[in-house]
Amino acid sequence: MDEVTDVDVLNYALTLEHLEDVFYDEGVSSFDEETVIQSDAAQRFGDFVSNGIYDNIARIGRHEATHTEALTATIEDLGGEPVPECTYEFGYSTFNEFIAIARTLENTGVAAYNGAIALIDDPDLVTTGATIATVEARHASYLNLLNEAIPFPEAFDDAKPMQEILDAAGGFIVECPDGMGMADGGNGRGGTDNGGDGSGYGRYR
Repeated sequence: MDEVTDVDVLNYALTLEHLEDVFYDEGVSSFDEETVIQSDAAQRFGDFVSNGIYDNIARIGRHEATHTEALTATIEDLGGEPVPECTYEFGYSTFNEFIAIARTLENTGVAAYNGAIALIDDPDLVTTGATIATVEARHASYLNLLNEAIPFPEAFDDAKPMQEILDAAGGFIVECPDGMGMADGGNGRGGTDNGGDGSGYGRYR
């Protein structure tokens, strides 16, 4: 097995941030504030919580866009080539379905960062990864609550390996640019390709 470089790990994180960035951008465009307030999810809470859901979802989306920009710039500063966006299909039609997927993505993101941080050599990049991971955990807690789940269920969060995370993310990926080592999922719920090494991390999967 080849050595995993810091650029490999950052591109792995960028792959997930691209997915989340597009997901929230599409979601905020798909539902207006009144639709969100009238959703079953919002109606479970009082006005203070329900009236803030739309803005908070948009804020999470801005966070993911910022993460994407920061990771892209860092990879370029290190002389690497940032992975591009893929084409995604998320399969929701209602706001309740949207936040259920959002919960899955955010909890997956926490597990991904927890697993990836140990692979980074540069101490400054470890700090950067940790500060993103804690924000992803805040997103996950909020979305757990909106989905009627315990916001912070355990004393320790899971740390999952790249392959498991990429297999999960592959369920939303329809198509990626040539050379990324990700499979065409067809309907957005397909698997991922275990072959190929053009992505900068594919050979470790």
